[in-house]
Amino acid sequence: PAIAGLLLLPMGVGNLIGSGWASRSIAKTGYYRWLATVGLCAFSFGFLILYLNHQLWAVTFAAIALGFGSGLLTQFGSVVAPHALGHKNRGSGSAINSFARQLGGVLGIGISLTAIFQLWKSHGGLTLASLETAGNSLRNLDAATREGFVIATNNVYLVSAIALLAIALLTRWIVNERLE
Repeated sequence: PAIAGLLLLPMGVGNLIGSGWASRSIAKTGYYRWLATVGLCAFSFGFLILYLNHQLWAVTFAAIALGFGSGLLTQFGSVVAPHALGHKNRGSGSAINSFARQLGGVLGIGISLTAIFQLWKSHGGLTLASLETAGNSLRNLDAATREGFVIATNNVYLVSAIALLAIALLTRWIVNERLE
């Protein structure tokens, strides 16, 4: 758990950099569409790194990319949602943005974990008995079952990277008004 927690620190650093850069850029130029495009590409790049390499340096770099994308996308939603509804309904826009972000996070995690466990079960021989013997650590599983987990997780990383890249291409149709 301590190592997992430490691996999340680079994600926070990436988020801080992305969020700060986005805030300064919007204040300076007034344009915001690029935040969605670059943020989704950064997310896609992070998942692609995780798909290609599982070494510590790669996971750290992927966490930075994922955090950077998160920082950009958070600023995008925080700016666009209130602006799109006009001055009178800015509070509603902020609330809708927060709700959509929470709902998207829950659905994304739920769908990803469901896919991982279904793929793991079909490719890696995951059974209830193997989970019971594992206790609270994947290290207690046999090598074939652990390898099945890696394959299942890699498939989800790859699909996520492709889907996010496709969505990034769709952001080109977002209106790019200059904010006041």
